[in-house]
Amino acid sequence: MSVTIPPRHSEGLANLISLSDDESSRLVDALMAEPPALWPSVLAKRAAEKANLQPERVESIVSALISLIATRDRLHFSTDKLVGDITEAAD
Repeated sequence: MSVTIPPRHSEGLANLISLSDDESSRLVDALMAEPPALWPSVLAKRAAEKANLQPERVESIVSALISLIATRDRLHFSTDKLVGDITEAAD
């Protein structure tokens, strides 16, 4: 079974792919430093502030990442399998 990218998450994945190495590192560091949040938008807003990135951009990324994690778990895929499928779907 392959993975398809839902239209509602294509912008988030595009935003994730378009991050520079520096932006990506800042976002990862900010997300790792954040405590859990009930709402993804709250997590995204806090991380965006710490990473000095646009909140809307980070919110779309966080939403797409949560969807990817849920898909991986639901389908019992390894992370490597999911990454390979997403790479194919993004092409």
